[in-house]
Amino acid sequence: MGYRFELLNANFPDAAAPNAPFTFNLQLRNIGFAAPINPRDVKLVLQNIDDNSLYTIDLPNQDPRYWFANTTYTTTETVNLPSNISCGTYQLYLYLPDPEPTLANNPKYAIRLANQNTWQNTTGYNDLQHSINIELNPNVVGNNAVCGNSTHTYNVSPIAGSTYTWTVTGGSIMSGQGTNSITVQWNNGTAGTVAVTQSLP
Repeated sequence: MGYRFELLNANFPDAAAPNAPFTFNLQLRNIGFAAPINPRDVKLVLQNIDDNSLYTIDLPNQDPRYWFANTTYTTTETVNLPSNISCGTYQLYLYLPDPEPTLANNPKYAIRLANQNTWQNTTGYNDLQHSINIELNPNVVGNNAVCGNSTHTYNVSPIAGSTYTWTVTGGSIMSGQGTNSITVQWNNGTAGTVAVTQSLP
């Protein structure tokens, strides 16, 4: 074959939302001595860790025939998650199948990365060693035991394209309204709450 692709790096957000974009990047190196001659599809596969449901996102801008030998290939992609994807935690895979319809689902014809412990024999998927949470109700992170007249930061996992409406009682939002992170100045001697409503694009 001549080609041998090694995954060097993969960066994904920790969270994303249905029907919303998210951006990730991949870095691979062809440690073989040639590139593939025949076309290959490139797909990002999300598998729910609880019920094993699968969602596949095509990456049509990627063409392994141009991942040349002794070359490091870095790409950044922004994709939309399916609107019908269920909330939960998903393991991420890179799938490089043969585009021929009779071979597309045959793992024997998918490209296997050179990395150890990434290949899935039964599916032809390459494990990207990353999971992502699909969520609609953001979890607020921050100090819940504070002193009066003190300032603290509260945040939720960022989801590209989303806006955030924060509500605070017992204190004042000093900065960050509309973003995934706010700074709160707490009043003295009163109980307080922090809540956020996320709006998808």
